[in-house]
Amino acid sequence: MQSLFNVMGLSNKPIIVIYGGTFNPIHNGHIVPAIESAKSINAEKLIYLPCHIPPHKDTPSVNSLHRLEMTKLALQDINDEQLTIEISDYETQLTSPSYTRKTIEYFAKSYPQHHLYFLIGMDSLLSFHLWFKWQEILSFCDLLVMQRPGVSFSKSQLCEELRPYLNNQITITSVTEVNISSSQIKAMYNQSNNKSLKELSLLPTSVQHYINTHNLYK
Repeated sequence: MQSLFNVMGLSNKPIIVIYGGTFNPIHNGHIVPAIESAKSINAEKLIYLPCHIPPHKDTPSVNSLHRLEMTKLALQDINDEQLTIEISDYETQLTSPSYTRKTIEYFAKSYPQHHLYFLIGMDSLLSFHLWFKWQEILSFCDLLVMQRPGVSFSKSQLCEELRPYLNNQITITSVTEVNISSSQIKAMYNQSNNKSLKELSLLPTSVQHYINTHNLYK
C-alpha cells in the first residue's frame, strides 16, 4: 500500500476518514482496501457510513437497517491498534436522499478539531465534478481515492476543473486488490450458490449468517 500523490500543506489536525456507500451487502472489498487507505495517511479514525436513499442510484433492494446491521457485524471483530473503526447511522436516519454535500457538512461540524477525508473509488473520482455541489464538498473535506482493480489513472483523465485539486485536496492511494462487487455476491445468493461464497471468502462469516437468517437477496 502506498500513496501515489501526497497532500501538500497537510494540517497538523488528527485525521478522520469517512467512507460512505450502500454496502449492499458489505464484503471484503469494502474492508481491507478502506483500512489500508486510512492507514496510508495516518488517520486516527475510519467511519463507515451506510446510506439510506442514494441520490443517483436505484433504491437498494435491502433496507438500510439490514445494511447497517451487516456493516456492524462485518467490522465488530476488527481490532487495529493504529486505527479506530466506527459505524455511523447518520444517513440511515434520513428520510430524503443522502447527498454528500449535506452529510460532509454534518461531520465537519461534529468534528471541528479534525481534518476530514471522504473516501471514494477511482471511478467516483472521474465523475466527481458531476456530484451535487462538489466544490462545496471540498470546502469541508479532502478526497482520499482508492486505486481499484483494473482501473488505471492519469491526470489527463480528470476534467480540467478537478486537475488543480490533485496534489492539493486529492490523495490517491494504491490498495490491495479485492476484485469482487456487491452485485456479484447478490447474483450468487440469487442462484443459491452459497458454496462459492464460502470458498472464495468474499464476505465475513457473520454477514453470511445474517443474510441466510433473514433470507436476503433471494
